[in-house]
Amino acid sequence: MNKFCFILKRVSWQLKTKLWGNMNRLLILSLAVFLTACSTKNVNFEDAVFVDNARNYSQDLPSEIKGNEARLIVTRDSGFFGSACSLRIYINEFQLAELEPSEKVLLKLKENDYILTVSGNGKALCGSDNWDAYEVSIDKGQTKKLRVGGDINKGFYIRPTAF
Repeated sequence: MNKFCFILKRVSWQLKTKLWGNMNRLLILSLAVFLTACSTKNVNFEDAVFVDNARNYSQDLPSEIKGNEARLIVTRDSGFFGSACSLRIYINEFQLAELEPSEKVLLKLKENDYILTVSGNGKALCGSDNWDAYEVSIDKGQTKKLRVGGDINKGFYIRPTAF
């Protein structure tokens, strides 16, 4: 009986060791995937789709902003971080659009200085208290491109891009 118990304990110990080893590997792999998935990836302007008209409010902007002198393109990154949220984009204090991942909005503006702001849509985990702002000067005939992204440390942000 003692020999049987000894063998049973040894087999049990080997199974535990093997299971814990596999669980540790799975935990490390999951952590690596989680950490790499927690930042967004830049989307090229040509690859992004235009925001749906129902979420594009540029036609409602006041006349002191709208014009045909310059162009501003805002593209939202792709990736896991914030993918369940639409992000609100504001120009000065006016809402411009609500962007989903890999969407873009094109705005024809008057030559001027503007402040663009990005925030969550205020629903569920996409709180509106996570926001960032960027000041942009647009001269006549210029086209400026901005990207909206995010990561787990900074939250959502808006920055210039060459893409």
